Amino acid sequence: MKVLERRNIPPQQWDGVVLGSPEGFLFALSGWQEIIPPVKRWDLRDHGFGILQRGALAAVVPLHQRPDGALASSGWGWSGPVMRGDLSAAERREVMAAAMAELPRRARRLEARDLSLGMPAMTDSSIHAPQGVNPFFLFGWKDTSRYTRVIDFTGQDEESLWQGLAPDARRIIRHCREAGFQVAQVPWPEHVDSYYAIHEETYTRTGVPPHPRAYFEGIARLSTQGPYSRLYAGCDPEGQVVAYHNVAVLNGLSLYHTGCSRTLHLNSGINYLLLWEAIRQAHLAGDRRYEVGIVDPSETDGKIAGLTRFKSKFGGILCRSFFASLHL
Repeated sequence: MKVLERRNIPPQQWDGVVLGSPEGFLFALSGWQEIIPPVKRWDLRDHGFGILQRGALAAVVPLHQRPDGALASSGWGWSGPVMRGDLSAAERREVMAAAMAELPRRARRLEARDLSLGMPAMTDSSIHAPQGVNPFFLFGWKDTSRYTRVIDFTGQDEESLWQGLAPDARRIIRHCREAGFQVAQVPWPEHVDSYYAIHEETYTRTGVPPHPRAYFEGIARLSTQGPYSRLYAGCDPEGQVVAYHNVAVLNGLSLYHTGCSRTLHLNSGINYLLLWEAIRQAHLAGDRRYEVGIVDPSETDGKIAGLTRFKSKFGGILCRSFFASLHL
């Protein structure tokens, strides 16, 4: 086994592993590694690496160091070791062990005391994890998993998806349509200004600092390189954009990534209509699964509680979203 720095791995080779991996998703792609370090406020330093097995690239590990010194896979722990899809079970164990051993070695060299990583819940490796055991737990990492809702499109048609929604969600969507609101997929580069204005309004309203504009500019650039994002705009009866829904996409998997809406239209139902259309279009596009997002039924008040109630009205099943941390 040999460790190779990400900067020395051609992007097409790196992405070849991600695209063919049962745990690969957008946040592990080389393009994603290029758009988040330049965001000045976050000041992420790229320390990603690959694992060579018998001279061939067998795994890639996105990794960034944050200003607080902590290391996280793909900036915030939304990825981890991503292994080639053609490895045998024995080879996977060997390569995974090599990657997990390199992470604390790298942390000590960089004087980092804390590490975090994860695995998107709708990937094949997560869905088929034996007995639902966090794969990182087996290497001595602390299980910090959360829960999310995943819609499996297998054997479903649009009517079954529609009936899977909560009755009040269907009612809200119907009323929203009858009031003249509409949804359309739009190109990211042409909507960065509008998106960011509504994003700032949304985050200010919910008491959370807005993300840097450079982050969404990076997503817009990446969207021109491949079908990695679907941006949906929700328009009022006059045709003005009042809300957005941003979907991350890779390997037939899609994830409710970010969203925002004007305060004036919070009660219009546009966010319900946007999420339903995003799910419907993912199904029409041939996606296999749609992850609605992290939920926490134990929260009874505040933003997380509201998001949990909202996301739980769109069907799917409750799944573990694997996260893990290690303190040195």
